Amino acid sequence: MLGSTPKEKALVAMWERRAELEGFAAVMEGVRNAAERLKGRAIAGPHDYDQIPALAERSRLRVKDFYADLDSRLAEVNLEYLRCDGLGEYRRGNQCLDVDFVAVGSHFRLIRKQYADCGF
Repeated sequence: MLGSTPKEKALVAMWERRAELEGFAAVMEGVRNAAERLKGRAIAGPHDYDQIPALAERSRLRVKDFYADLDSRLAEVNLEYLRCDGLGEYRRGNQCLDVDFVAVGSHFRLIRKQYADCGF
């Protein structure tokens, strides 16, 4: 699941960073600039900073865009390439559990689940 080739590992690392920078950071910016109890503390650290309501609104847009980008990426990912070695519940002899999903709006629906040769 974390990749087996240098390219796969790099892609996993890239998406982890994107989740942190485009997802988590956007949520954090929104909370710090909208939460009543953080008035005057919009930025962590020893100094006080006022909240900026426009940043809270921008944060909502950033999070929405992040989820749209992530959904698009997940629609492209074929889960049959996940390594299943050592995971008994996903393996049957030399076969791995192969699943296929289809995007339905903003959700995914399982359309096929079977064991297939995985080559590991």
